[in-house]
Amino acid sequence: MLKSEFKGQINQWFYMDGKLMADLTGDEKVDRLPITISGHGTELLCVPKLGSGTGKAVANALMGTVSDWDIADRMKAISFDTTSSNTCRINGV
Repeated sequence: MLKSEFKGQINQWFYMDGKLMADLTGDEKVDRLPITISGHGTELLCVPKLGSGTGKAVANALMGTVSDWDIADRMKAISFDTTSSNTCRINGV
């Protein structure tokens, strides 16, 4: 979906689930974070490459996406399914 065509509703739910995937430009594995939004249907917003699988990297990727798509005012809930998001208040997302 293109950002210019996005007409998201208020009260959207964000879902993230980190994946270790083959890099598109080589044979090494990289951390990717698929970020989807749902409410009235589900849309894949992006799948950013993370510099690491830490909670801070996941949080930065989410907030960068929220800022890039200008959807902070539409967030109702966030669901994480990554180990780094569940590792306490200091290191988690």
